[in-house]
Amino acid sequence: MFVLIAIAVGMFIHSGMKLERFSYMEKGFQLPYTLKMSIQHSRESFALTYRIAIITGVCLCILSPVFIFAASSINDNYASYGVSAFMVMAGVGAFLFVYYGNIQGLTRTCWRSTS
Repeated sequence: MFVLIAIAVGMFIHSGMKLERFSYMEKGFQLPYTLKMSIQHSRESFALTYRIAIITGVCLCILSPVFIFAASSINDNYASYGVSAFMVMAGVGAFLFVYYGNIQGLTRTCWRSTS
């Protein structure tokens, strides 16, 4: 698990440094009206997907410990399976936060830059 975390942190650092060259775009710029309306339409259509993804991620993270208790109540030998299921569910919840949060952040950045 720690090896995967170390790889993920390395990937975050790499992508952050790679995107650093575009930091000048945060100051704002003007887009054509049709492109601005297209971005607004995309943002509005993504709002429901984003809301559902965040709610699902929160529910998965809250319910993930249930597997530990359920597996332990069956037999103490199954507790390790409960921990594995806990980690998978928490990981899927975290993935939903990061993936859909990044998409939402990009649309906010685009919209803020064009306003």
